[in-house]
Amino acid sequence: MSEKVQPNLASLLDANLGPAWSSNNLPSSSPSKKRSTEQTTHSERKSGRAPSVGRSREHSKSEREKGRQTRKDKSAKPQYPRALRTEKPFHKISFFPSPETFNAIAANLRETGRTFELFDLASTILAKPERFVVRASIPKEAIDQEKTLCVSKLDGLVFDSPEAVIDHLIIKGLGNIYDSEEIETEPPSGNFPAINRCGITGDWLAPPNYHRYAEMIREHHATKLADITFDKFEKKIETIREPEAATVWIEEMRKTRKYKLTKPRANDPENFDSLEALRKHLAFHKSAAFVQTCTNTEFHGRLLQSLSTGTLRDDIEITLEQQRRFPLDTALALLGRFRAAKFHHFKRGKKGISYISPVKRRRRVAGESFSPSIEALISFLEKHPLTEKGSLAEKHLGISAEKKDELKNSDAIRTLAQDLHWLVTEGYSTEYSDGRVEIRSPIVTSEAKIKKKVVDKDEEKESTNSKVEEQPADSEKT
Repeated sequence: MSEKVQPNLASLLDANLGPAWSSNNLPSSSPSKKRSTEQTTHSERKSGRAPSVGRSREHSKSEREKGRQTRKDKSAKPQYPRALRTEKPFHKISFFPSPETFNAIAANLRETGRTFELFDLASTILAKPERFVVRASIPKEAIDQEKTLCVSKLDGLVFDSPEAVIDHLIIKGLGNIYDSEEIETEPPSGNFPAINRCGITGDWLAPPNYHRYAEMIREHHATKLADITFDKFEKKIETIREPEAATVWIEEMRKTRKYKLTKPRANDPENFDSLEALRKHLAFHKSAAFVQTCTNTEFHGRLLQSLSTGTLRDDIEITLEQQRRFPLDTALALLGRFRAAKFHHFKRGKKGISYISPVKRRRRVAGESFSPSIEALISFLEKHPLTEKGSLAEKHLGISAEKKDELKNSDAIRTLAQDLHWLVTEGYSTEYSDGRVEIRSPIVTSEAKIKKKVVDKDEEKESTNSKVEEQPADSEKT
């Protein structure tokens, strides 16, 4: 966690975070219609039914309604990948943006002045593990049963037990915790009719009747095949019964490895004959120096791939999949970070979609005056809400793409960009992440409200009088 690795935020800076109904996100409908027609014709030809030309209008209409309803049901219920487990996770898992990721996002929002949906930002953070931090904790009922999380002090990985941490240190601790050296020794003597060999690496292991057989195969797995499970490795072991195999193995056993601690203490042995002996020494005498027990911890998302298989990893993957579908908890945690960083939060629309903006929104006061160019831009945006920023030059100024490089037009476009930037930075206008621009209506003062009420009452009286004048004519007819 001490490494400062800058996250790759290209997907945030370049991605289109617009709504699902925007034109950039709409799929082309013509190929699907053509495909649907071809499939219908093929199914009718295969089943031997007559084409639908001669069918009654009522029957065709009912089929169209049925097909429309089916398509509606399918579109209303998107198909998501199923989670790994259906039961509730044992650990409480939550996700937060890493400091470098949050700083990069905050700098991008302040630089562009754009407003982003809170859920879109949360989804962007959850998209890649290097962008978030995982917080894991044990529930209260498990704490009462004295269950804890075990963290490796070597690299910050989290495990379910101290034994799992020690096994991890044996695999990853070469050069940091212990060193090894190869020395000459006397080969083993005895009758070895069969020699086992690793079916993955091709190395000779040991005879099954050798007293150190179990120790040697575990050492081979820990040093050379730590990425695969021990059961898979054990199934690949081959037994060779040729006399030449025993001769080759005995020659290899003339050289053996010794292990010693990198920073030994006064009471530590000088060396260890095997990794198993080293593992037992670490488990009984060095556990407190390399293992930290706790009930809650945090670690960087980059370490997820290195977590060992177990309940903790399953719970993290389940919760991550749920948050990627609907990142409510992550969005709330992210909202707290934005508020602490002096960002502004507001909701918009009937569904109350949450937005994050680097600028506090403002409303114009009635009678507040601006420069003529800004007044014209405000008037245009009020009449054309949610206009795309890239189309303002053509729609507002009437400058086409072919004439934008002319001197007079380029100056007008530059002035337009400056005016829009001023409105956005001052909070009068809002520029969303998909490039649409919105301006809020001015504040209505109390005097304006009174005038509006008087006008409304006068219009109501006029409509009532007109109805009364028409009443005698209707009564005479009656």
